[in-house]
Amino acid sequence: MGRGQPGSPGRTRPTFRIMGRGVVLLLNPLIVELSGQVVMNSRIVVIGSLNADFVVRLPRFPQPGETVAGRDFQIHPGGKGANQACAAARLGGQVSLLGQVGNDAQADWLKQNLASAGVDVSRVHRDPNVSSGIAIIAIDATGQNQ
Repeated sequence: MGRGQPGSPGRTRPTFRIMGRGVVLLLNPLIVELSGQVVMNSRIVVIGSLNADFVVRLPRFPQPGETVAGRDFQIHPGGKGANQACAAARLGGQVSLLGQVGNDAQADWLKQNLASAGVDVSRVHRDPNVSSGIAIIAIDATGQNQ
């Protein structure tokens, strides 16, 4: 067997676990090579999204075409992949995230948030032609969101 192939001496076959829509965790020692160079050696690799969650609290959800004034507005780091990577790192895992951000202020903020939690973000790609992902979350007075 060739170097890096499953079953090669000194290598452990990666275990893949689907964690939800758009999130894949690679478990066990994993060495990722590109063009013969090791680019990542982590025990947990998460492949998934990074988003800025724009959260607004409303007294009630608007009807189609209606505007309802919000009471509170906050921006939180999010994204299925980023949330999984952050949680695993905070629990002590050696975690790398493979993902993409855009060319905007949220990109640096999202990466910094993950790095401060101990996530390796060296493989989060910045695409200069798009904006970072966002999620708009409305929460009504009962705590229901949409």
